[in-house]
Amino acid sequence: MNKYVFLVEDELLISLEIEMLLSELNIKSHGPFSSCQAALAALANIDAHSIDCAILDVKLTDGEALPLARVFHKHGIPIIFSSGHANNHHLETYYPPGKYIAKPFDPTVMKNTIALSVDKL
Repeated sequence: MNKYVFLVEDELLISLEIEMLLSELNIKSHGPFSSCQAALAALANIDAHSIDCAILDVKLTDGEALPLARVFHKHGIPIIFSSGHANNHHLETYYPPGKYIAKPFDPTVMKNTIALSVDKL
């Protein structure tokens, strides 16, 4: 059965790197989406049960990704928060079983976190 990650990242090179890691893990992605608005619009057309994990850049082109985090948390979907802002580390406690990975991230850490998160469902 295919695994899917919902990817929200507004930096092209980072989203490409994450997509490469997903490919190595044989995981498909919904996205990447570069804004909260675009991600919410896409989410309206995707069955939440088809999402095994979400990777959210906290600060996006149109604000923070917290509205998305609330939706994923409500559906019990594990969230990996990725941010270059040190003050966002607390998010994983607000959205358990969320994980926080600081940018720039170690690809091995991101890959292992993704693998563990998609297997939690």
